[in-house]
Amino acid sequence: MTPELVTATGLAPHDEIQSPIEPDQPTDLIVTPFADGQVKLEWKRNDNPCGVIFVIEASIADAPWVQVFCTKRANVKIPGFTPGVKATFRVLATNRGQFSFPSLPASIYVQPAPVGLRLKAA
Repeated sequence: MTPELVTATGLAPHDEIQSPIEPDQPTDLIVTPFADGQVKLEWKRNDNPCGVIFVIEASIADAPWVQVFCTKRANVKIPGFTPGVKATFRVLATNRGQFSFPSLPASIYVQPAPVGLRLKAA
């Protein structure tokens, strides 16, 4: 039935424009480095349906965020990172031009904070 015929019957025609699904913030990001320079990222979809695209961003050695990968899956292995160099990752969900808040960041090769000197009491 055409929209015109539906209207002629007194009913409202079906809206053919799909409503965008507002994507949810991905959660529980886990990042695992490998000696060959690959980094495995896993996260929870947080109710995002299968059609949502996940954008992975990285900050290498505290540089500004850059997009490094996109996927519809909730895990990925990305090559090309230098072992020993700090890298921080976050994941955003996107659907039809809308973006979620980024996941909480997760880092690899983070240097431990220096321990202060302790003086013994004489």
